[in-house]
This record gives sequence, C-alpha cells and structure tokens, in this order.
Amino acid sequence: MPSSITPSTDDRVRPIAGWSALVLLGTAVVVAVVNVLVLVIGRASADGALVVRQTGSEAHEIELSSVVFMSTMPLLIGTGLALLLARWWSPMVLVAQVIGFGLAALSAIGPLTSESDDSTRFSLALMHVLVGVGVLAGLQVNRRGARRT
Repeated sequence: MPSSITPSTDDRVRPIAGWSALVLLGTAVVVAVVNVLVLVIGRASADGALVVRQTGSEAHEIELSSVVFMSTMPLLIGTGLALLLARWWSPMVLVAQVIGFGLAALSAIGPLTSESDDSTRFSLALMHVLVGVGVLAGLQVNRRGARRT
C-alpha cells in the first residue's frame, strides 16, 4: 500500500540543525572570546579589577565566568528561539535582529549609569553591545547559509 505522506517542498521550513546549530554555537563562542578580551583590557586599564558599584548595594568584581555566562546564555536562548520561530514565519529572523540588537543596546545604559569607574562602565557597556552585534551577525550568517542549502 503506497504512503499518502509526501515530503514538504516548502523551503522556508528548516529544522534548527546542522548549519543553524553550528552558526548559533559559533556565534556564542566568538562573542564570549571577544568579551573576555574586553574584560582583560578593561582589567588592565582599571588596575587589575572591574568593580561594579551601585547605590544601595555592595560593590562586586566582574568575574571571567560571569562574562562568559552572560555573553552566551542570552545570545543562545534568544537567537535559538528566533531560529525556531523562523521555521514557521520567515520574517522572524529580521524581527529578531532588530529586537536582539535593540535590547542589547538598551541594556548598555545600565553599566553606563552605574557609579563605577570609567573602565568598568565602558567595558561592560561594550560587552552588552557586542552581544547585540553577535545576534545581528549570527542571524545574518544563518540567513545567507540557509539560502544556499
């Protein structure tokens, strides 16, 4: 008995596997490495430590593990969700690029308005913006690579 199920020919529907997963993980690794470099440079210019100070709370030093975690997790979750949603609605990639970069740029306001020294404020703000650039670049590379497959 022949099967009545036919394969889909809709090229907009793509699984988040292969190319998408590779781009997603690669983008996260690149952003983490660049943000660690910003941390190292910021520490060098701040005499060894980036310390965040806010009114009403204790000062705390920015650790390497925090930079890696906070650079990769939002990027992986947000970009991964965007790629999944793009399986059903292809303009989602463009929407996610705008939202992702916009949120990263807006979140840079927090470090800039803290009571920390200049090295800490500008290093943290740059890290926030670099995550947004990672979202833009990662989703764009994924779009171009997906068109070729």
